[in-house]
Amino acid sequence: MPSLACLRAIKKDEWKYHFVLVKPASVHSDEDTAVSEAEKDISNAYQVKNIGGTDGEIAIKLKQIGYISVDNFNVVRKKSLLA
Repeated sequence: MPSLACLRAIKKDEWKYHFVLVKPASVHSDEDTAVSEAEKDISNAYQVKNIGGTDGEIAIKLKQIGYISVDNFNVVRKKSLLA
C-alpha cells in the first residue's frame, strides 16, 4: 500500500524515522505501483503549500485522501527480506 515515511533530523546529515503514514484502502500487488501512488499523493498534497497553505493543511489533505498514521511501525529494508 502507498506509504510515506516522515523523517526527523537528529544530527547534521543524520535522520531518524519520526512517523509513517499509510493508505490502507489502496493495496497494490507490487511495490513500484504503491510508490508511484504515494509520490503522486504527496505531490498533490504539497500543492496546498504552493498556494500559501500550512503544513497542517498538507496533513489534512493527506488524511482526506485516506492516509493514516501507523503506531509502532517497523521499516523493513529490502536486504532483510533476502534469505
